[in-house]
Order: sequence, then C-alpha cells, then structure tokens
Amino acid sequence: MHRLLKSWVTEAGFDPNKYGTESLRRTKALHILNSTGDLETVRVLLGHEKIESTATLAVTTPMILTVHPTLRVQSVKDLIALIKANPGKFSFASGGTGSPGHLVGEQLRLSVSLDLVHVPFNSAGLAIGCHEAAES
Repeated sequence: MHRLLKSWVTEAGFDPNKYGTESLRRTKALHILNSTGDLETVRVLLGHEKIESTATLAVTTPMILTVHPTLRVQSVKDLIALIKANPGKFSFASGGTGSPGHLVGEQLRLSVSLDLVHVPFNSAGLAIGCHEAAES
C-alpha cells in the first residue's frame, strides 16, 4: 500500500482488510481535495502522471435525488431547509464510497453546508432498496 495512503488509513482507523486498497485510495483523494483543494497530492495519490489525466471527463452519469414520501417535502429547497433545521438527523445512501452517488451527495452536502451522514452500500440496488424501506 502506498506510504501516504497507509499512514492515513492507520490514522483514520480504517481496517485495510475490510476495505479495498483502491476504495481507500479514492476516499483519501476525495478527502484531500475537499479539505485542501490540493490537486497535485490527489494526482500523486491516484498514481496519475500529470494533472491533466486527473481531471479528465471519462463519463457522464444521470443522477436522481429521491426522498422517502414520509418527509413530505415538495422541492430541493424544502429538503435543504428540513435538513438544516434538524442537524445530524439525516443521512444519504450511495452505492459505495467513491461512487457517483457518493460524490454528488458530498458535493450537495458541502455546497450548502448540510449536516448529513453518508451511508455506503455495496451496490446502488441495495441503497435504493433500503431507501424504499426507509432504512437510510
């Protein structure tokens, strides 16, 4: 495991046997980028030769924001107001750490300063199933 990643995994208390090295590396890269904006460190951590290869658009993925009907919100504005009025009481699910759903959720959380907890599942299908059952 890369020295920088191994140091962070130990410091963060992650079990490298439970999470794959690639997943941990992407998580650390996202953490560094969000907290410092240091794209050069992200480039090194991901093993890219130059900055341009780090910031390449490879695919586009449609995203849909859904909420359980029991929340009774009618717009994203209503949802954000509800979450801000109840800090620490809401979470969002994704198909796993570093997945498109996770990154979009984190972008929303950071852009409007929401107190949300990310709940990663092993697949988007499992995340959707738990959402429908009101478990996340």
